[in-house]
Amino acid sequence: MRMLLDVNVIIGALLTPNRQSPPAKIVRAFFQRKFTLLLPEQLVEELVRTTVKKVKLNRYITVQEMEWIVTTLERFGERLPLITTKIKPISRDPKDDYLLACSQIGRADYLVTGDEDLLVLKQVGPVKILNPREFLRLL
Repeated sequence: MRMLLDVNVIIGALLTPNRQSPPAKIVRAFFQRKFTLLLPEQLVEELVRTTVKKVKLNRYITVQEMEWIVTTLERFGERLPLITTKIKPISRDPKDDYLLACSQIGRADYLVTGDEDLLVLKQVGPVKILNPREFLRLL
């Protein structure tokens, strides 16, 4: 099973003290090799940018911790190169279109997100778009 996790799910897993939360369970399942995690270059950049620049987040996740997280995700995940061509607009929020394009390029089965702009689409091509709870039911 191949899947793409939106940044909001990864950050949710990092910030929650509840190890039983859906995002935390999904990240744990990744490390147990229950699915292949696709890591687009744009997603890694967004993850780092979001946690380093947002004051609310950088109080909880240091730059060193983020470096370790990225290194660990890259070691176990499948990297996807930076998309350099124009991305076809699909979602209500153009900033999310790279996730849809990367899920297609990476032949993902699922895109897991908490973003309503993506969830309303339900499916794009063969890629099903699910929230973390829905994905856990499948897993």
